[in-house]
Amino acid sequence: MKRIYLTFLPFLVCHFLSADYYTEFIKYEAQPEFSRIVITYETIRGDRAVDHFKENVRKYEKKNMFHTRGRTGDFREITRVEKMDSQEVKTIIKIFPPRGMGMGGAVPKCELKVFIDGALIHDSTIGLDFNANLNTPKIVIHVQNRMIETYTCDNTSGIKYNFMRSNNLIQPQNQLSDDELDPPLSCLTIWVVEDAELLLIEQEGKEDKPIHEFMNMKLGDIQYVEFKESFRGYCSDVAVIRFRINGGIAKQIAGNGPGNFRWEE
Repeated sequence: MKRIYLTFLPFLVCHFLSADYYTEFIKYEAQPEFSRIVITYETIRGDRAVDHFKENVRKYEKKNMFHTRGRTGDFREITRVEKMDSQEVKTIIKIFPPRGMGMGGAVPKCELKVFIDGALIHDSTIGLDFNANLNTPKIVIHVQNRMIETYTCDNTSGIKYNFMRSNNLIQPQNQLSDDELDPPLSCLTIWVVEDAELLLIEQEGKEDKPIHEFMNMKLGDIQYVEFKESFRGYCSDVAVIRFRINGGIAKQIAGNGPGNFRWEE
């Protein structure tokens, strides 16, 4: 019996030490025949499945399956518009991949907004909201009834089902669109490739806006700032800054040492 025990011991040790290899994505599925849109937060496990998905991310995006664990700083915003039951449904999904530093740094942050005929009827996170300790794995938009069905859970209870119905808001004729009245927000993703003592970001505009101050940034630190049309900033060393706008190409500021910079759409 002793010999058999020693034979299986290495297998058991390897089994317990094996890491959980997984990735996650958001799936968007319009079902006009059922007058609904289903949005789910999905998990894939196992090296064969995970590697296949990562190697074919763009292919699966065409099937409305959006990777949430991309590169640090690779912000994504996805908009989908459907016509159902004489109504226009616009869904905006924002994906902030794991930043890799600090509390909750290993978890992506994903946000969801739903508009019906231009009226905002739902605004929430999807997937795990680390700060709120709330997981939302599924959201269903029932278009004909203008109803939102959400599935949520936390660490102390099981899945809860919530229903929210919006009022039948009527858009007055000849009214300016939301974008014309108030330009949409853009997302600045900014990080440093070497340590920086001070980084300041200020949104430009007529209204007074708070200045975002980031001190003693370290390699790998990443920050997100929303702005309209333009922003300006200061850094103790502009050469170490890298940034993206709405998940676009990474940009670098010319020059070295302390300096100001500005960006405009």
